Amino acid sequence: MLIDYNSLEETVIHEFKGGTGDTIMQKYDDGQVKVMKVTLKKGCSIGEHTHVDNCETIYVISGAAKITCNGETEIVKAGQSHFCPKGGTHHTEQYGEEDLVMSAVVPAMDGAKRALLERRSCRDFKPDMVEKDKIEAIVKAGTYAPTGMNRQAPIIIAVTNKEIRDKFMRLNASILGRDGDPFYGAPVVLIVLVDKNASPTWSYDGPIVMQNMMLMAHDLGLGSCWIHRAKEEFQSLDGKMLLKALGIEGDYEGVGHCVIGYPASEPLEASERKENYVYWVE
Repeated sequence: MLIDYNSLEETVIHEFKGGTGDTIMQKYDDGQVKVMKVTLKKGCSIGEHTHVDNCETIYVISGAAKITCNGETEIVKAGQSHFCPKGGTHHTEQYGEEDLVMSAVVPAMDGAKRALLERRSCRDFKPDMVEKDKIEAIVKAGTYAPTGMNRQAPIIIAVTNKEIRDKFMRLNASILGRDGDPFYGAPVVLIVLVDKNASPTWSYDGPIVMQNMMLMAHDLGLGSCWIHRAKEEFQSLDGKMLLKALGIEGDYEGVGHCVIGYPASEPLEASERKENYVYWVE
């Protein structure tokens, strides 16, 4: 299979993984492996990071890299490679006078684990419509979320019609009290509501549907974001009228909008987890 970097979109990431300057990247990602062409100009670097569940191979095309891996520093020149094993920690700096150009290959971790650890909220979407089969896969993942006593209290409204999408968008923006698009330009809006009479656990069931859909979206190479104010939206007369116009009637409470689309920019790096997140009782 040919990977033509000339046809891949160039992305500039400032202070990538806590490094300095800009990292210029062209990336191919099929969910199983990431193949990247990376350029670091003079004085730029990629910050220290750990490959917890995968490894990375770097091949220097031109220039030279100063790479510190697990405490050991090496100069990697054109025609040479650096390998960071699973569990290894490394960072990369441009070295010398010439720009560093390198190819990096990172195999994906297990799909479920990858989605759980790598998914980030996307707030910058391309206008391109998502393929129908991908939307169907995301919605299906939502319908398989666990629900109290398997009562399946939630429902999902999958909105791809732009006119209807914009009606929900304007209603949501009015509740927020701001102009603009609170859906960040995402072309697909998956609205989750729950039937308050279906189960005593209805208030817990909807958020799990939202999470399932966001994880599946990530696994399919899409961006997602949970947009709030669905509760207020469907408590309003306008919201109730919109539901009725769609043929949806019942005692429903809005949970959230799972907005879906192709990311227009690289996701932010995960923040550090707080120290007291987990209390072990052994």
